Amino acid sequence: MRGDPSKTGVHAFKERKRARWTYGGGNYPVVIGTIALWGEVIEHEMGYRAEFGQVASLDEIINGDEALLVALRKTYLENATGPNDDRTEGKQER
Repeated sequence: MRGDPSKTGVHAFKERKRARWTYGGGNYPVVIGTIALWGEVIEHEMGYRAEFGQVASLDEIINGDEALLVALRKTYLENATGPNDDRTEGKQER
């Protein structure tokens, strides 16, 4: 996925507990996992904002059932090829 780091970008928390605290209190499903970030990556107090990102793992679901987590894993992780194109010069994983 691609985001504009000068505006919204692709965001990632440094700590899972912060993601749970920020998004886990609603009545909607929230998935916690890991993401690879590269391109222009800007570090902030609670996380990162990057130009590019790719889902690396989907580890748990809050306010949702396991079947939804399995379906999301199938959609976002099966056949994932990784950041292999020419935009990845200087790739940084976080």
